[in-house]
Amino acid sequence: MNAETQTEQQPKPHRKFYNKWLYSLGLVVLSCAYIFLLSDSNIRHHKQLNQRTKMLEHEIAKVENLTENNYTYEEISKSPKRLEQYVRENLKMQRPEEDVFVIEYK
Repeated sequence: MNAETQTEQQPKPHRKFYNKWLYSLGLVVLSCAYIFLLSDSNIRHHKQLNQRTKMLEHEIAKVENLTENNYTYEEISKSPKRLEQYVRENLKMQRPEEDVFVIEYK
């Protein structure tokens, strides 16, 4: 009986591996939860920063448009005539049946 109790008391080799694997997995899960939910760089913070970045890029486009042109962003987006004029002047676009000559001054 003494030999039987010794073998029962010793953990089996695959049991040790299972415990280490389970501990490692738990550690990874807890680390990910901390990083994504509790730290300063969590998902909600990144979403807010992305929204703010998009808003600021939109404002930059408006300001650049105002500095380069006489038209506001709202004028161009609401009036097809202003849009066509803007496209012709700044992007040098033309209709299929037209010829456009660009004169550059040095």
